Amino acid sequence: MKKILVIEDEKIIRNLIKKKLISNGFEVEIAENGKIGLELMEKNKYDLVLMDIHMPIMNGLEATKKIREFDKRTPIVALSANAYNKDIENSLKSGMNTHLSKPVNRNELLNEIFKLVI
Repeated sequence: MKKILVIEDEKIIRNLIKKKLISNGFEVEIAENGKIGLELMEKNKYDLVLMDIHMPIMNGLEATKKIREFDKRTPIVALSANAYNKDIENSLKSGMNTHLSKPVNRNELLNEIFKLVI
């Protein structure tokens, strides 16, 4: 079973994503901000990370840069309400593999996850 870490500060979004992933056969762990996500990444192995960009304590760009210092392989997918070219460019520069805009289309999300981990 593939294990996904969802790093998202909005509880409703976390729950929707978690429910969708579990119903598609994934194991899911949750982090409420980038700092907690970074700590989990240091301790555990995940097949993929879904990373919100705008979060309190540590944002997704900063967390991704720190994760990439010790983990260059795990795919990280940005989830952001910002979808301008500059936002996408910033996500990719930080070390993320791709950028999905919120509200995330559930099928698009699953297609991207399957593309990266299957």
